[in-house]
Order: sequence, then structure tokens, then C-alpha cells
Amino acid sequence: MAGPGAVRAGRDEELARISGAWSRAVSGCTGLLLIAGEAGVGKSRLAVEAERMAGAAGGIVLRARCHEIERALFLQPVVDALRPRIVHLAGNVLKDLVGGWATALESLVRGRALERRYAYEAVSAFLRALAAREPVLLVLEDLHAAGSATVELVHYLARRLSGVRLLVVATALTGEDGAVDALAGVAEVVRPGPLPLAAVRELAGDARLAEEVFRRTRGEPQLVTALLDGPPPGEEVPLAVRAIVLGRLRGLREPVRRVLRAASVLGGAFDPVLLGELLGLPPHEVAGHCERALGRGLLVVRGSAYEFANALIREALYATTPAPTRLAYQHPAPRPLSPPQPPPDVPARRTAG
Repeated sequence: MAGPGAVRAGRDEELARISGAWSRAVSGCTGLLLIAGEAGVGKSRLAVEAERMAGAAGGIVLRARCHEIERALFLQPVVDALRPRIVHLAGNVLKDLVGGWATALESLVRGRALERRYAYEAVSAFLRALAAREPVLLVLEDLHAAGSATVELVHYLARRLSGVRLLVVATALTGEDGAVDALAGVAEVVRPGPLPLAAVRELAGDARLAEEVFRRTRGEPQLVTALLDGPPPGEEVPLAVRAIVLGRLRGLREPVRRVLRAASVLGGAFDPVLLGELLGLPPHEVAGHCERALGRGLLVVRGSAYEFANALIREALYATTPAPTRLAYQHPAPRPLSPPQPPPDVPARRTAG
């Protein structure tokens, strides 16, 4: 089994950067660390490691996850992270801590209307007061799914709070609009990549097994862990792997999913033009769907063609595509023949009507 070591295997550089950012925050240097990457690359595991470091050092850990369906709720992830502390300190204790900002904070956690700038100042005052007691780590997972107000607040904290023992760690998907680009100028960005074969060997404890797992996953940490924690790798795609891959299709429109399933039947690298002919779709439309999947980390570019980011993604899509649909993609209906056209200089005969 992969076990807890999966967090650290092959991640020395990333962990060193997290440790350095936390050490600077403890010394009074406010920081923002953005862990950005494709799905399954291990962003959440690194965020958990940041929490472990902070907790072991006696820091205050605040955390929340952003949900796309809650984007319209004002600062909801921040409210989720702060509410337990604010409720615990309600009343005179909270007022002693943040002075005149106590009323605004209580309004924020109760969902009452609050002017945006006023809310940002209130949150800043609360974090500053907490950090005066102990260093604070604020973790916001899936920041790409947050509303604009939450992303703006993170930017605001990074720019406006200085000399505060605060580290904000946020995770975000690359290929999604918004958070990564918006914070690039104020954040230290960590971009974890696939695990090297040596790290997979360390996790597997068996060289032959490691090579098979690496071949099918190309070192993608989430899939590596799923394979190692499941039954011995074989022809059948484990249910845990299927669930992971299908989870990544959520949020993609049906035409994109259809293109990916057809590509899984074709196997190997594929040309969007030929795939479009199979599906009866214009080439530019298929190319657009492929670009969306590319942004999600499901596809990669190989020369003038696309292919799946790893064999396991293709295998999982193929295995979860109904057999009649696979047959339809393998044996497309023949194109209807167009009626013969007369040469340009020969007028067409009229048919008696």
C-alpha cells in the first residue's frame, strides 16, 4: 500500500518550499503559497503536509474547501474557515480581540449583507489579531472553484498584510480561468509534477510492480496511489481508478465527454480531424473539446495529435463506455454517397415532373 509516505516520496523540493514559506511566516513575513497543477498531481496532499508542519509548530490552522456551486455565496470558503474561531470568541472576547470589527465579523459569519471592502478589512483585522498570539496558517483548497470575492480577498491579504505571522496556502487547478492568473503576481507558485520512477519504486517496494504502475500512470500521484492501494494491477481497471477518472469528467459538457470516450476506443494518439469525421462533427469543434480536456489534464499534445495523459485514463474511459457505444465508434456507419454532379460546362438535365 502507498500509505502516508506517498505524501513525501519524490516531493523534496515542494516540501522544502512549503517549509521555507512557513518558517518565514513564523518570523513575521506574511506569505501566499499557491499550489497549482492538474487534477491528481498531489496538491491536496501537499496542503495537508503544510497543515501538519504548522500544527506541529503550535500554529493556528484554519482551513476550508471551495465549492463551485457556492460561488454566489459571499466569501463562503473564508466564512467556513473562520466561523469556528469567531463563534468561539463571540461577544466581549471577540470585541477585545478586534475592537470595532467584531460586529462586522459576526455579520459576515451569519450571512448578513456586508460591503465588500468592509468585509476584507474585518477579515484582515481578525487574522492580524490571531497572528499576534500564534502564527496562522489559512488553507483554501480548490480556489479555482471560488467566487471572485474570495480570490480578491486572498489577493488583498497578500498585498495589504505585512509583518503578520500569516501564511495562506491555496490549491488550484491549472487550465481553469481565474485564480492562478489573478494571484500569479502576489503568490509564490508551487507546481508539482508527476512522480519520477524512483519515487514510485519507493512506494511500491517492488521494482517490477513499480515499472508497470509507472507505465500506466506516467507517475500521476493520485492514480499511482489508487493502483498500489488496490488489487494487483491487471487487465481490469480498479473501481477506485474508474471513480477518479469519472470524477474528472464532472463539469465538462457532454460533447467533450463524448469526444473523450470515442478517443478511448480509437486508442493511442489521435487527430481531431479524423475523430471529427468519426463523430460527424466539424474539426474546429472537436479541437475545441480537446483543448478543454487538455486544460483538465486529461489529454496531452504529441506533435500534431492528442493522446491521453496516461494509459490508465484511457483504460478507465474505455471500461466505462457501454459496449454498444464502443461498437458504434469502432464501426461507424458508412457515409451516404452524394449524387453525381455534372461537369460545370454541361447543363444539368431537368427531370420530368
